[in-house]
Amino acid sequence: MNAAFLKLTNEKIHLRTAHSQLIGYWSVEYGGLNKVFHIWKYATLSGSGEGSSLSGPIWLKDYVSVAIPMLVSQDNEVTYLVPWSHLQSPPQE
Repeated sequence: MNAAFLKLTNEKIHLRTAHSQLIGYWSVEYGGLNKVFHIWKYATLSGSGEGSSLSGPIWLKDYVSVAIPMLVSQDNEVTYLVPWSHLQSPPQE
């Protein structure tokens, strides 16, 4: 895994979580396979970042412009929570 990418994300994730809820974040390292997965919660599809940190100059300068050169590829998917499933906060330790 690219330690620099994970370090950058750890230092700057607050810029993103101030505007949308992080549901999950994990990385996979297996041989040549190095991937990062993250899931974000939005109230509506149209509310997925417009006018928020995703287009803000600090987020773009301090995170996006530094992270982009570290990426080989990126895939995006839109999903929805099925009616019988409920998100819960993890228990506090």
